[in-house]
Amino acid sequence: MPSRITEVDIGVFNGNEANNDIIDPTTATEDRLNESLCISPGTSGSAKIASALMKLSPLPEASKRRLATRKRRAEKSEVLTGSPFKERLEKKKNEKDAKEERKRRKCSKMLNLHEPSTSANVLVGSDEASGSNETFCILCGENFEEDWIQCEDCKGWAHEKCTNTDNSTVHYRCDKCLQM
Repeated sequence: MPSRITEVDIGVFNGNEANNDIIDPTTATEDRLNESLCISPGTSGSAKIASALMKLSPLPEASKRRLATRKRRAEKSEVLTGSPFKERLEKKKNEKDAKEERKRRKCSKMLNLHEPSTSANVLVGSDEASGSNETFCILCGENFEEDWIQCEDCKGWAHEKCTNTDNSTVHYRCDKCLQM
């Protein structure tokens, strides 16, 4: 059975045909097929399709990474038990402790400003303070074992019964400070 290609006149492929107005449909499709195969190995519109897809849906750009900077300073190797190294470590620790102490004091001052003064001057329930701290009453001289109150001026502590005041007293001044 003869193929369509063999039925076509040879002059069409060689370009020797006298009448160029009449073109056989089988040869025209084959010519287009041969041209597309010669131009690019892919499909005929692959470049156009790829550019259209990139316009419609571009690829996301990779996010730029931040370069982490090293903030830590490298130290030289030393004998850890050597006195210069130990002194430096102790100095750093003391500076850190002093800084934390200043910070703690500042915070406690701020908290004391916001607290009512009755809680600062009157201490109820002396059992927990008596075991660790020996404080004597500034009026009677005995060790405290009851509710007590602090003088605002001299910061001394006195029994509440010795001062003849009650828990509602906000500001207390002892007899010694009143005489001055």
